[in-house]
Amino acid sequence: MSGTEGTPASLVSFDQFLREQTNNLSLRPIKADVEGIECSVLAGAWEIIGRDLSFLYVENDRPDLSPPLICLMRELGYRTCWHSPLLYSPDNYFSDSENAYPGIAAINMLDIPDDVALETSDTKGA
Repeated sequence: MSGTEGTPASLVSFDQFLREQTNNLSLRPIKADVEGIECSVLAGAWEIIGRDLSFLYVENDRPDLSPPLICLMRELGYRTCWHSPLLYSPDNYFSDSENAYPGIAAINMLDIPDDVALETSDTKGA
């Protein structure tokens, strides 16, 4: 499929979407696994993140994009815990016993607002 095929879709930030809602939605937590545009997604959720002090679970597996993402978390007032689960689990949905991803883990950050008192066993203040 080329970049011109498919169905056109509107791009709307979290903040814009939530401003248009009448039922005062909040987002807690927010998960972002968006293939390298995590900073853009979070920038589009700046208001909601500040308002709701959302917990953020963000993929961070691109070495060239990691430093700005970590800096953004600090700027937003978050501390980071790293979470690196293996891609394969023997307890998978299809009960597939073949591990196509031996030793490969996802690299994610659990970001917790600085003012939330929550202790974790492996906080590594990124």
